Amino acid sequence: MWGRVLGTAFGFIFGKVAGAVLGFVIGYWFDWKYGKPLAGHGGFSSLFSGTSEAPKEATFFYALFAAHGHIAKAKGRISEQDIAEAQQLMNELELSGSALDEARDAFREGKSSHFPLVATLTQFRRDYHNRRAVLQSFMLQLIALLIRAQPLTKDAYELLLQVATTLGFTRFELDRWLLMESAQQQFDRFVKYNQRRATVLSADKHILSAYSVLGIEPKVTDQELKIAYRKLMSEHHPDKLAAQGLPEEMLANTTRRAQEIQAAYALIRNSRAESNTSR
Repeated sequence: MWGRVLGTAFGFIFGKVAGAVLGFVIGYWFDWKYGKPLAGHGGFSSLFSGTSEAPKEATFFYALFAAHGHIAKAKGRISEQDIAEAQQLMNELELSGSALDEARDAFREGKSSHFPLVATLTQFRRDYHNRRAVLQSFMLQLIALLIRAQPLTKDAYELLLQVATTLGFTRFELDRWLLMESAQQQFDRFVKYNQRRATVLSADKHILSAYSVLGIEPKVTDQELKIAYRKLMSEHHPDKLAAQGLPEEMLANTTRRAQEIQAAYALIRNSRAESNTSR
């Protein structure tokens, strides 16, 4: 509807009656093509009704689930693991009733080959006023959803790169996040294994993944290690992201990621301390 309203208004200003007619036609086309994904509520109005943050928060979730469905489809077919990962995130967000139905609808809409991915992401970026911390959090969550299911195909990677560039990031940043997320998942499995077994296993083969979690090489100095750690903690600090408008439902994931970064840093510090002591 807003495309028709604004198109008619601007058309009248610049072209009187003829301009208004042309503006209405253009606005009608815009509403028909992009109206649903760009309507502000993004299919999640029931989650945020009555809040001033509703439009952009709803856009975050709509864009996330739709982009996930679109890229997962590009891997050849939607696998059971892709669906399971999407469902797990919906469970973590505690979606239920109509909100859960709308999340599933967003995922299904994204699977369409005609889904307006760039337009949806452009609106999402605009709604968040290009706040890098929130856009990065979106990218990391999307990457986690995708690579937990199965390796990315070339087509899926190219779509993910399109998402990254639309949100203002580079190929180098995307590749770095992919490496860090893969290492994070490997490191997380190691930590959980130790907790389950109640034993302390040799950490030697997992040190490299801990460094990759922090996005650094093992040869860095202690000072460089500390700087990288503090930078990551600043990027993933829940209070900072909340202040920038990250949906409250996403803060638990951010807190968990910060804890995993702390665990990787602690492992590296302990390993270095033991190495220095044994010399």
